[in-house]
Amino acid sequence: MTNDDYIEIFNKLETYNPFEICEQKNITVLIEPLGTVEGYYCCIRNYPFVFISSDLGSYEKRLVCAHELGHALIHPEINLFYTFSPVEKYERQANAFAVNLLLMSASEEYPDYDLYQLARVAGIPTNLIEAAYENIII
Repeated sequence: MTNDDYIEIFNKLETYNPFEICEQKNITVLIEPLGTVEGYYCCIRNYPFVFISSDLGSYEKRLVCAHELGHALIHPEINLFYTFSPVEKYERQANAFAVNLLLMSASEEYPDYDLYQLARVAGIPTNLIEAAYENIII
């Protein structure tokens, strides 16, 4: 995906809150104990689901939801588990989607903050910022 592709997706959204977007897009979000898995996206009989580990903190749940939402919007036909892996194409794209979504949300509240300040208030780990750096659109 190109940065223009991300911009096109974001321009169609009414909010940058990943949970609200899931609700608008009829993507069911389930927060449950998942063991060592932080989250995953799957589509069962054309019904999309995002599963998020109940063991995560609120910022982590939001990050995982944004990542899985990226899969739902960019790769709706593929069932994927959450990973920070920067090597797999689908994971890189979902990470870039999540980073941009959360940065855009934070920039509305903190318009004068730089990239790393926005990442800090949005709860985005530095390694994700660095991995998605070339695809950051703000």
